[in-house]
Amino acid sequence: MQTVTETIDRMNYNSAKMPTMTRDEVLKKLEPVSGTKMKAVETTPRTKVSFTPDAVILQPGSGGKLVPISKEGLTSLSKYVGVPERMIAHLNDNTASSVLSELLQKKGSYVYHTKDDMVHSFYADTKRIFVPVDRLVATIERAIPDATYIRTMVDENNVVYIEIMGERRAPVNGSLVQNDIIAGGAFVAFSPMGTIKPIVRSYCLRVACTNGMITPVKAFGFEFGGNDGDSVWQWFRDSMKKAYQSVTKIAGDFSSMTSEKIQPADRAALLESMMHEAGIRDQLADALRSQAIERPPESSWDMANLISFGTSHLMAYDEPKRVLKAMNSVAGYIGGARHNRECPMCHRSGRIVKHETRSDEVIINPGS
Repeated sequence: MQTVTETIDRMNYNSAKMPTMTRDEVLKKLEPVSGTKMKAVETTPRTKVSFTPDAVILQPGSGGKLVPISKEGLTSLSKYVGVPERMIAHLNDNTASSVLSELLQKKGSYVYHTKDDMVHSFYADTKRIFVPVDRLVATIERAIPDATYIRTMVDENNVVYIEIMGERRAPVNGSLVQNDIIAGGAFVAFSPMGTIKPIVRSYCLRVACTNGMITPVKAFGFEFGGNDGDSVWQWFRDSMKKAYQSVTKIAGDFSSMTSEKIQPADRAALLESMMHEAGIRDQLADALRSQAIERPPESSWDMANLISFGTSHLMAYDEPKRVLKAMNSVAGYIGGARHNRECPMCHRSGRIVKHETRSDEVIINPGS
């Protein structure tokens, strides 16, 4: 485990720059989900599951290509049609084939997921929106000029999160801060397997002082409301452009935060409450406490920078739920009323005045 000093050194608050990713690096990291293919099928009397000595084979429907079913695919199929897998294991091949084929035909329609030319799972046909990784990346680059990839994550539900920065800049100015530059961008959430409807949020990256604060914000957020897989691409382009171009408006909101002074007596309590809401603990919490002593947050803007800098630089990117919880906390802090930001009592659990993050402030539900 890192010591507090080592953690602070890693943060290197005065000179650290947020690492970026190339397009190839993004595609490489997303390879586990990028090869995924989803196919919606209408069942017919020819829909069949066959057991052979070497494999279990799916005939999706009339004229459908025969596809081998993996072991996990057979588990998924059994669950989907409502037959315990252990029961299937005790049937002979012909009986197992008849049972699964008949039950699958009764579904009327379904979606199956393939990778490496094998079926790995079955789903109800719920008008899922399947978003291929390579096409989404190409759409990002058309919507945001000179897009730079900041971070990408994949959670256990096969939801992909990508943070993008563009070339557009805007200054944050206030009584305590002058010309603190932020860059505009977009935060995108989608699933190649259609486990969520696509989401786009406005996103800003602080570039002054090379701090590299990551700030997804509630303003200019969009969730795809249609069921048409073709129209989603125009929606993506329009939503990302709007989110990206919102940086000037967001800079104005940030500017107002620079004049919201935090009283010295309230700093410690407010920091502890913010860290609790953001899920910051252990060595990271100690590092932020030390940083707050060295460079006391004098305004709401300073506090937002301190919290989001720590979460964006130190939280493990392979823990999406934790990272998203922190993002939501920062978004709620920025989107709340001035009093909620300045008063530590509003951040203490059990208080009636506690600021509750509204649904439009949530970047995305980390439990989805």
